[in-house]
Amino acid sequence: MPLWAAVPILSVDDLAGALDEYQRVFGFSKNWVWGDPPELASVCRDRVELNLAQRGKLGPAGASQIYLQLSGIDAIWEELRRAGAEVAVEIADRVYGMRDFSVRDASGNRLDLGEPLDSVRAPRPAASDLKVFVPAKDFALSRRFYAALGFHENWAEGDLAEFELWGHRFLLQNYYQPDWAGNFMLHVRVDDAAAWRRHAEAVIASGDYPGTKAEGPREESWGFRVTYVWDPSRVLLHFAEPLVRPV
Repeated sequence: MPLWAAVPILSVDDLAGALDEYQRVFGFSKNWVWGDPPELASVCRDRVELNLAQRGKLGPAGASQIYLQLSGIDAIWEELRRAGAEVAVEIADRVYGMRDFSVRDASGNRLDLGEPLDSVRAPRPAASDLKVFVPAKDFALSRRFYAALGFHENWAEGDLAEFELWGHRFLLQNYYQPDWAGNFMLHVRVDDAAAWRRHAEAVIASGDYPGTKAEGPREESWGFRVTYVWDPSRVLLHFAEPLVRPV
């Protein structure tokens, strides 16, 4: 099973107060709260998630320390200082190749924030995500097919819908050109290509998705065992399992 995220758990003295601090001072957004009374909460900023746990109930017994890498370190430094964050270590260039600083929350947890010096010295416009646009001949049919395969539809608006599988996303587009769709491929790295063949065949066997089919798995010379699945627009999905090479 692929790993795709790590969520640090920080214990806090006062969960309600910590939720306020992480939103007001550190720029996170509240994601969810669990328990009655609350004992655990999730906050997110960009693609980073932290869990805040009521100290003595869940999570570490004392304060923790985490390191967050980001782009635009000087702007974040000014933002947190203006918001009243308690500074533990001033911003500076470090011998280990980072420009970073540290702040501390009200419960003593230390957040180190840093950016590689190469990025700071040769700045470039920031990028936080990369997604492809996948064509769809019948937009509604393709949406149903990807959902049946196990992709999660995060949102849909107008002629676009975002789908996600294990933290990886693409945009399904209500636009179709036969040559484009017929030469469009998605490579999905998996642990078990045969299991994906069986899963895809079960979906296709319903008869609800005309034009779809599955083949394989086949061992390819480029190092993967691949199950091939064609979606309703003839877009080709590679469910690719890495081959174990002899030592």
